[in-house]
Amino acid sequence: MASTQDDPDKPKSKRLFINHVDQYQGKNLAKYLSRCVVGASLEEAEEEEDDRDTPKPECVKELILFENKDQLYEHLVECDVIVYDITEDPDQIDEAVWAVSELHSDLDKIDKPKMFILISSVMTWAKSKPLDPVSIWMTPEIPFTEDDYRRRKPHPNFKEHISAEKTVIKLGKTNKAKLVT
Repeated sequence: MASTQDDPDKPKSKRLFINHVDQYQGKNLAKYLSRCVVGASLEEAEEEEDDRDTPKPECVKELILFENKDQLYEHLVECDVIVYDITEDPDQIDEAVWAVSELHSDLDKIDKPKMFILISSVMTWAKSKPLDPVSIWMTPEIPFTEDDYRRRKPHPNFKEHISAEKTVIKLGKTNKAKLVT
């Protein structure tokens, strides 16, 4: 008799939302993530061929077209992982902050945990100074660490980006069991 229960060795798939999946970064991120196995190590990753001629990523199961934010939110709530890339389109900053704020305000209604990933620009570090200028010469590959994010000074054109980053980090600290950022 065949078992109807899920195989515990088989990894469960995650439903992802990636904004601008039709653009270069979103398409390549979706392509990469579609080949990843949930829980696999980075050491198992293989080189991938460059396939820039495809107009739409084959790994995308559904493109979401929405006319208002309520329609978008209905789709976001169904996803396990939400990825917002704000590097190429400044209009996406407000949408990303709105999305994470809405998810945060509805945490009591959400059953499964959500992960919100914000991809921002390195320009949020542009005016930051390292603690010890001498240490740059000794270890030039690591002038900043993850702990230095509070001291960041953005380029003047990227202040909205850093504000969005801070909002996402702040909202992710309130209930880590339901919303991870």
